[in-house]
Amino acid sequence: MHKLLTDCFYCGEFVWQGKHYPDAKHPPLISKELFYRVQERIKRKLTGKYRKHSFLFKDLIECGECGRSVIADTKKGHNYYYCTRFNTNCSQRKYIREEVLETQMVSLFESLEVKNTRIVEWIRKALKESHSQEAEYHNNTLGELNRQYSLIQKRLDALYDDKLDEKITQETYDKNFQRYTKEQDSILDAIQHHKEANVSYFELGSKIFELSQKARQIYEEMATAEEKRSLLGFVFSNLYLKDKKLVPVYKNAFQLVAERAKNGNWLPIKNSNKLLKLFYQT
Repeated sequence: MHKLLTDCFYCGEFVWQGKHYPDAKHPPLISKELFYRVQERIKRKLTGKYRKHSFLFKDLIECGECGRSVIADTKKGHNYYYCTRFNTNCSQRKYIREEVLETQMVSLFESLEVKNTRIVEWIRKALKESHSQEAEYHNNTLGELNRQYSLIQKRLDALYDDKLDEKITQETYDKNFQRYTKEQDSILDAIQHHKEANVSYFELGSKIFELSQKARQIYEEMATAEEKRSLLGFVFSNLYLKDKKLVPVYKNAFQLVAERAKNGNWLPIKNSNKLLKLFYQT
């Protein structure tokens, strides 16, 4: 597997008698960019640096200019991060200390916080109202689905009686039996879907908002790098580093919180169902 992954032949290059030919004539199976990203990943896994050091932001940050991985190294007791710049003319050549990145990360979490306590309570109230409306909808739908299921079961029972009384042929019985059981299976799937949605819909939305408001405190209190990395993976879909500054790409719900917290524009969302669905899309 290692031999296959490190063979440059697949990206349109080859090595012959110890000499590297970067512009071969055969068509590549993969792009050069993908090939060299894999090489960097393999290099980091095999160098032993991960065993020696625990880098907080390893594999979490990409270069904001060329898209390559941002890797880390330890010099004079400090961890430094920088772009790999594999086979590119990327201008991002400056190193940045891990402590500086952590300070920026704390600021990103702090930017999620809604400073106005009245708005915070309004959001919580809106989420609860939305849950009440959503629960009523699911309960009504479940009642209708159960009614439909019972009606089809009665039809199946009557169909079986007609078969025993020889009022219908075996062919008619088989045809209708297959149709009714298929309808019942569809109803059971819908019932299961509504039961699961009714449980998770409110919980997910409310927990995401509560997490966004306490993310900075949670991050600062976490004892290990792995705990912090788990939190970062939950909040951000991507992190980019450009000109020594972190540029975040939040996951959907946290993006909503970041935007609204920045401009304070929460109140225009008067429909609580719409608010909850925005939180749910993460």
